[in-house]
Amino acid sequence: MFHMQRRGISRIATVMLASGVAVGSGLAMAGAAVADSGTGTGSGAVATLHEPELIPGQSGPISINGDKGDTAGGLIQLDTDPGKFLETYCIDLTHETKPHAKYQEADWKATSLDTNPNKGKVLWILQNSYPHVSDLSALAKEAGAESLDSGQAAAATQAAIWHFSDGVDASPLDPKAKLLTTYLIGHAVDETEPAPSLTLTPGTVSGTAGVGLGPITVNSSGGQVDVALDAASAKTGVVLTDKSGTVLSGSDGKLLKPAKSNDQLFVKAPAAAAAGKATVNASSTTAVELGRAFISLNYTPSNHSQTLILAGSSTETVQATASASWTAVVTPTSPSPTPSATKPSSTPSASAPATPSSSPSRSAAPVPSASSTPAAGGLAFTGGGSQAPMIAGIAGALVLAGGGAVFAMRRRGRHGRTAA
Repeated sequence: MFHMQRRGISRIATVMLASGVAVGSGLAMAGAAVADSGTGTGSGAVATLHEPELIPGQSGPISINGDKGDTAGGLIQLDTDPGKFLETYCIDLTHETKPHAKYQEADWKATSLDTNPNKGKVLWILQNSYPHVSDLSALAKEAGAESLDSGQAAAATQAAIWHFSDGVDASPLDPKAKLLTTYLIGHAVDETEPAPSLTLTPGTVSGTAGVGLGPITVNSSGGQVDVALDAASAKTGVVLTDKSGTVLSGSDGKLLKPAKSNDQLFVKAPAAAAAGKATVNASSTTAVELGRAFISLNYTPSNHSQTLILAGSSTETVQATASASWTAVVTPTSPSPTPSATKPSSTPSASAPATPSSSPSRSAAPVPSASSTPAAGGLAFTGGGSQAPMIAGIAGALVLAGGGAVFAMRRRGRHGRTAA
């Protein structure tokens, strides 16, 4: 892959920027893509940058934009499991590698290739050059070179990749290697990005307890994928289901049978569960395809180790994660009744039964009623209150007074007739 001797890094970078290498905006967009994709860190293969980075005998000197300074290009090694490694090339010339940096498989949209119109040509070069094409004699013949060794082939391939990935004039100093670089640049055509080794997308889902949260789609370049919830969530009754709600996981949170690519899973917490979250973990032993990008963990456009691209397929144990969060179900409660004053009625109350007269008179004097209609603007009396007995007494007195008046008049009338 690419390696700059430490004393030449600043000078070479300055030369490239002055020549119009504009990768900053692409990297900024790449940073946003990592945040939005849901497949950033935690998905696919992981590795550690080997020290020294360049594989011995797999590199050579390269001129960048006519500068013949100390720039070496070729295959860079990433270590995976003990005794296993990946071969990669550089697609990020303006950043140096950071010793022992941790790397994560990523989609092209998480790198500067995202906005690069020539990204498919980078893949064609990988497919049609060293080390994927291991027959150096055949490769030399295609390039019109007398012969090629692994160092010349690796340097030529890296220079051709930089031509498209970083938009620079990269040329090996070795004449035979330069022939291969010219051949690769002249014949490159667009190819389609390879599929990820393993992802769970989206990386986060959310909702309400008791409802299936998802779908979380399994994407894999291989066959079987083992999927499980974290143990703590499984103990609280959280399960994995399909779209119809059928439970697919056991009491330990693991799928009862392995998933496969394009399967959709849902996370479901018990309906009475408090707010919480769960993690979905997937793992598989599968191929990591040639052309997959590798970015340093915690990548940001301004602070990262050099971005790399895989130069050959490799079978690796890969992992992916997704998270689910939910809120508790809020049960509606009936409001407690609150006392309120009885709304006064504007309609007069029903008349009380007529009070019998003390004598069978043909015309009784009118008796005021306690339920008579109040004057305009007043409120009708609806009963109750401390004044009720008093009002009743007044009414009784009026009845008696009226009766007495009638009796006196009749008595006076009878006396008058006798006198006549």
